[in-house]
Amino acid sequence: MDIATFTDLDEYKANADAIVDGIKALPTAEGFTEVLVPGEPEDRVHDERVKNGIPLPTGTWQKLEAASTRFGIPLPTKSDESERDKGSGASAETHRRCPPRPFGRHRCRGASLAIIRRVI
Repeated sequence: MDIATFTDLDEYKANADAIVDGIKALPTAEGFTEVLVPGEPEDRVHDERVKNGIPLPTGTWQKLEAASTRFGIPLPTKSDESERDKGSGASAETHRRCPPRPFGRHRCRGASLAIIRRVI
């Protein structure tokens, strides 16, 4: 949807930022240290997984190893990940191509899908 069709885009962004700022300024509930807005927990998980990888159950990893052996496709190593991140996957170039999320965040799964496609 093109928000600019309905309202001034800069004004819309300013209003959205003001709403988020207002929510974040609310007092925290007992036992919590901050107020989160919708999507914030997911953004944090995304950032953590881009940085450190996606945790896999042992059984899933064993199936990937079996598929790797069966089809003769090596599983990625740490050095593969470093090379991948330099020119594709979670690089800045990928983030320029993936669709923007509200408030300037991006959601893209290119790096993860590329590895999974290699194994399948």
